[in-house]
Amino acid sequence: MDKCYTYACDPHCGCTSEPVNCDDYNACTDDTCDETLGCQHTYIVCDDYNACTADTCCPISGCQHTTISCDDYNACTDDDCNTDTGCTHTRVECNDYDICTNDFCNPVSGCVNPPVNCNDKDACTHDHCDAYAGCVHYDVQCDDYNLCTRDLCCQDNGCYYAPVCCDDNNVCTIDSCDPYEGCRNVKISCDDGDECTIDRCHCEEGCQHFPVSANDNANCAGWSTAGCSTDSDCADDNGCTVNTCNEGVCHTVAIDCDDGNLCTTDSCDKTSGCVHHQIMDCEYSFPIHLDDEKLDEQVEKEAGEQMQTRENVTKDHDNALSIPAIAGIAVGAIVFVGLIVVVSIKLSQRKVLNENHYTEM
Repeated sequence: MDKCYTYACDPHCGCTSEPVNCDDYNACTDDTCDETLGCQHTYIVCDDYNACTADTCCPISGCQHTTISCDDYNACTDDDCNTDTGCTHTRVECNDYDICTNDFCNPVSGCVNPPVNCNDKDACTHDHCDAYAGCVHYDVQCDDYNLCTRDLCCQDNGCYYAPVCCDDNNVCTIDSCDPYEGCRNVKISCDDGDECTIDRCHCEEGCQHFPVSANDNANCAGWSTAGCSTDSDCADDNGCTVNTCNEGVCHTVAIDCDDGNLCTTDSCDKTSGCVHHQIMDCEYSFPIHLDDEKLDEQVEKEAGEQMQTRENVTKDHDNALSIPAIAGIAVGAIVFVGLIVVVSIKLSQRKVLNENHYTEM
């Protein structure tokens, strides 16, 4: 008998057969009927051959294909799914292509790019990062623009300023420092206000005062002869005097700056000594003497030599003289007399200059 049918006998119709209903109302089974075995319920296969879905079956709705989650809860991976192989986890690239950052990944927060630490632990450098060169270290400028300090830098503490030593180890100077000009070593004054002493300063002993001889200054009679022992003891730092030591007493004599040249003005500078300035437009250089008679003799001698030269020329050419030549000689004589006058005037000026010069001395 076929188990897929149900059989019955109706008094009116006779034998009847009805197909068996094998529906188990389960969407996850495939319902069939076997004539020998009867109803069969075979579970269906829900595999969609997609590795990215989870395949299940619901008795009411049948097969379900839910997308699987590939999240590995690691912020340092990109999570994806390949339909053939399933989930993939690719490491995140945190490189920001900035040489001034350290690039790394935190599994919780993901990429982190903190700035590079360029600190070289040297207080004498400015440290920073260049986008192309990376860390660079520039020297700190410690210049305080004060010439009275030495500008230095210590690796631990940075700039510091040590005072400049202006001591020249000379007791004859007052040592100080100006922030704009630097060290100053000003010579002290040893002048004791006494005309009967020569005042000087010794670089180790300080001010010294040596007596002046009565021969050099009549006002100083009665001064003790004890004092100097060498000429250097009498040095007065005056380039216009010669100082000597004789029997313990300093003697001072003014130097003679006369160079014997009419065309210079002669003077004396206490620092540099004799000074000779050329007189403008002066072409004569007669030796100068303070004796007026000798000055006149010198002029007459020079004039006589010039006249003798012209007489000799005249004698040699007496036979060849023409009226134009005679006229030329006459003109020359007039010029010569003029030169004598000019020379006489310049000599007078020269004497005045010399008198003024020695008056100042």
